[in-house]
Amino acid sequence: MILLPGPKAREFQRRLLHWDVRGKRSLPWRQHSRTAYEVLIAELLLRKTGMVTVRRVYDEFLARFPSPDELARAEIAEIGAVIGVLGLADRARLLKAMAHQLIEIHSGQVPRSKAELKKLAGVGDYTAHAVLCFAYGKSLPLVDSNVVRVLQRVFSFKSSKRRPHTDPVLWQASYEVIAGAPPVRANQALLDFAGTVCVHRNPKCDSCPMRDLCDYFQARGDQSRA
Repeated sequence: MILLPGPKAREFQRRLLHWDVRGKRSLPWRQHSRTAYEVLIAELLLRKTGMVTVRRVYDEFLARFPSPDELARAEIAEIGAVIGVLGLADRARLLKAMAHQLIEIHSGQVPRSKAELKKLAGVGDYTAHAVLCFAYGKSLPLVDSNVVRVLQRVFSFKSSKRRPHTDPVLWQASYEVIAGAPPVRANQALLDFAGTVCVHRNPKCDSCPMRDLCDYFQARGDQSRA
């Protein structure tokens, strides 16, 4: 099932990857040498938390708990002391539980299947896809509120779900945007574009490389001329 107009989706992707050459963000969890465990930790710390805040604790967390074994042996209070600034009171317990699962079920290795990843404490669809993409190079879409916003604005794509990021139709639309491109680069570019250009408030429409493709920008122009 194809949801987005093919030529427009392909042109969006082409411009996105061109923009990414200069627009991509430098983030500590994006280093090429990162292990699947380090990617998984980043995604769990980023859950419902801004990346600026996660940056403050990510390196310290890995220095204290560099493997599932160290994390599983740590006290919940010790984990909480490192990540307390992130909020979500239950996160330390979930991280420890996840580490135990990795050791007891997966011999300390991060699973390579979505089904097994989603059995880990604190892991949902987004985190599973992020790990499979960023750690294992699988071509899978990512959908959060930022990606939803881009799809809604550029393609006028609407969801009937109360929580659009849970809509499988939106996941398919997101996949159509990245299909055929290097998955790590395409997903990171889409996230960066949403987080720095197509932002929630005061989007940078006038300097946006997608403005002549974007239904939202065209509608704004029509309204200003009315």
